[in-house]
Amino acid sequence: MTTCISMFWADADLAGLQVKARLSLRRKFRPVFVFLGIAAAGVLRADGQEAPAHLQQTALKAALKEARAVAALDAVSLIGMSVSELIENFGAPNTVYTSRGIEPWQDDVVFEYSGVDFYIYRDKVWQLGLDAGYGIEKGDPRAAVLLVLGEGAQDKEKYILGRLRDTSWPLEWRFNIENGKVSAIYLYRTDY
Repeated sequence: MTTCISMFWADADLAGLQVKARLSLRRKFRPVFVFLGIAAAGVLRADGQEAPAHLQQTALKAALKEARAVAALDAVSLIGMSVSELIENFGAPNTVYTSRGIEPWQDDVVFEYSGVDFYIYRDKVWQLGLDAGYGIEKGDPRAAVLLVLGEGAQDKEKYILGRLRDTSWPLEWRFNIENGKVSAIYLYRTDY
């Protein structure tokens, strides 16, 4: 179950453009897990007219940079958790299953909780499967992923990758795309 804990308007001024984005901060499970999503957004010029589309994208990226960093931080903190920490923080999983990799050594045990799958390798979480992450939800269009990830996005046709910077280990978002929409969301260590 998702609970809305705060809603606010963020204002920014970028190169003469005013940005208003209504942001909602939502928590899943316990207070550890935070997702940030955009409910509505608009960009206006100083004269009150709507800014051109290319300027709207630039302004929104700048206004949401800090919000995305906050959203990513909480998911990042879950990578590297031990099985005992996982159970201590979230209780017993709803389901435990195995995920078969291409190679036999790539098999994982997965603890499934509502909205998040924790992929475990050698007693540590190395990957998360999410319903929402980094301001993106399943069902969002490809264009939304590319906008949120910005210039660092790697569009591979069937999925889009976005590397996180300044983390303890190399981490990457993967947004699988089917029929132009997000079908799966993963955050994982690239060194596994």
